[in-house]
Formats: sequence, C-alpha cells, structure tokens
Amino acid sequence: MERGNGFISLHSSDRGRRDRERERDRDRGDRERGRDRDRDRERDKYKSRERERETERGREGDDRKRKRQNSPRSSRGKSSKSSRHSGSEDEPEEKMEEKIHSLIVRNGDQLSKLEQNIEGLTAALEFDLEKYGKKIINSLLLCGTELPVKAPIYGTIVGLLNSKNPDFGKQFVNELSIQLQKILHQMEEPIQYLSQERQEKEQTDQEKEEKFQPLPHQQPLQQRKLQEHILVTGLKIKSIVRFMGELVNSEVLPPSSFIRLLNIFLDTITDERSPRARSDFYMFAILFSLPWVGRELHTRKPNDLKKVISRMGDYMNGQKKNPEINKLLRIFRTCLLY
Repeated sequence: MERGNGFISLHSSDRGRRDRERERDRDRGDRERGRDRDRDRERDKYKSRERERETERGREGDDRKRKRQNSPRSSRGKSSKSSRHSGSEDEPEEKMEEKIHSLIVRNGDQLSKLEQNIEGLTAALEFDLEKYGKKIINSLLLCGTELPVKAPIYGTIVGLLNSKNPDFGKQFVNELSIQLQKILHQMEEPIQYLSQERQEKEQTDQEKEEKFQPLPHQQPLQQRKLQEHILVTGLKIKSIVRFMGELVNSEVLPPSSFIRLLNIFLDTITDERSPRARSDFYMFAILFSLPWVGRELHTRKPNDLKKVISRMGDYMNGQKKNPEINKLLRIFRTCLLY
C-alpha cells in the first residue's frame, strides 16, 4: 500500500511539474504576443500620424493650387496644361520619396521616445525596401555623413534593416565604399598641388618666408580655394570613416574590414613619398574614428587593434615637434587621466 501511495504521489508530482511548465510556456507565449501587439500598435500609430501629416500637406497644396488657378496670372496656353497634366503621373512617387527622406531626417530629433521612433521607422522602411531601396540607401548615407551627431541613430537603423534583409546591408556598405573612394580621389589633386608648391617655396624663398608670413587675405586666390576644398572634402571623409565605425557597432560591417581600412590609411601615412598634408589628414581621420569604435574593436579584435595603435605610435614619435599633432593627441591624454 505504501508503494502504491508512493507511486501515486510521484505520479501526481510529475503531473504538477508538467502543468507548471505548460503554464510557464503559456505565459511566455502571452508575453511575446503582447510585445508583438505593442510593436504593431506603435507602428500603426506611427503610420497614422504620417498619414495625417501627408493629408494636411495635400490640403495645403490643393489650396495653393486653387489660389494660383483663380489668380489672373495663372492663364497659360494649352501646352503648359498638357505638360502639367503629364507631370502629375509621377507626382505620387516623388511625394513618397520626399516623405521617406523627411522621415529619416527627422528621426532622432525627439530623445524622449527615441527607441520607439527607431523601431517604428525601421518597420515602415522595411515595407518600402523593394520599391524605394535606392532612395532609402541614399537618404541614410546622406544623413549618416552630413548629420554626424545622429550617426549612432542611423547606424542602428541600418543594423536593424540588415538583420531582416542582409542584401540591404551589402548594398549599403558597397555604396558607402564607393562614396569614400570618390572623395579620396577628389582630394588627391589639390594635396599634390599644394605640396609641390610648398616644396618649391621652401627651396626658393626660405629666408623670405621666415621674415614675412602673408595673411589669409593676402594669399593667392587659387591656393585659398584649394585649401577650402581640402577642408570641406576632409570633413566628408572624416564623417564617412566615423559612420563606418558605427556600422561596426551595429554588426553591419565586420571589424576585420574596418581594421583593413585603417591599415590602408597607415600604409599611406608611413610611405616616404606621401605628402605630409595627406599623411597628417589620414592620421586625423583615424584618431577621430577610434573613440567611437575602439571599444568594439578591443572586444572583438584586440590584437589587430594593438598593431594599429603601435603603427600610429611610430608615426607620432616622429611628429613630436608638430603642434598640430599635439593638439590631436589632447583628447587621448585627457582620457588617460580618467
């Protein structure tokens, strides 16, 4: 009888354990379904708000059209009417592209609901990738490089889209690499010209330059334009390299690829034939990007990061007398104090 009671108690305990597991699985499923419903609800709210804004803009546009039609200056010929009618077929697609671009630009302006806005925008862009993929890539590239303050936000959006559509991530990285190559090519000719001009000046008028240094408004016009061109192009390159670091953080770009890019820059820096202006600028681009991606590289590629820093140190040791390099190193000296 004791065995029977023991068997019955053991059987009841197993059944209770199975019941508890079923309840846990049921609760877990309910929580997951609840999260999915909340996510769908946020996405629907996001889309409804954008639809309301679009209808308001459409009403304003209709009011402006009526005013133009009723005005006496709006009398035109039949040819203009036919051209206006033919252009109205492409108007919805153009409006959609403008809407996508404005959504991407405005995202991240309000930090109170940043996570919800990023998830809502990612869900909205995911449905439009097939038709407006090129526009989405161009808008994210433009915002990620021209709005560096919000580069982590756009890197996160690209990472979320890449997790759902890996082909999008490949296309995005390819377009970003092409853009970097074009800008680097645009910078080569001005650097070569200014470096050659500086060498000729040092050889011919070295004593004269020590006594007299021209003011910025007294410099030749062509030289000033080239310097401005190098400054603007340099800022673009710096923003692109930093944005590539953000893509490493969001697991779109492999760390090995970013390390390879840094080593290519360092090969140019350590080349004796490379002009000093180019070497200093490439070093500045590396120094600017490392604080944003250094932690990820230290976690996933520590040995490669040590080699990069060692090569940078070798170049810095030969530039101790350069005041511009000392200014660049201030941020790293400050970080060592904390």
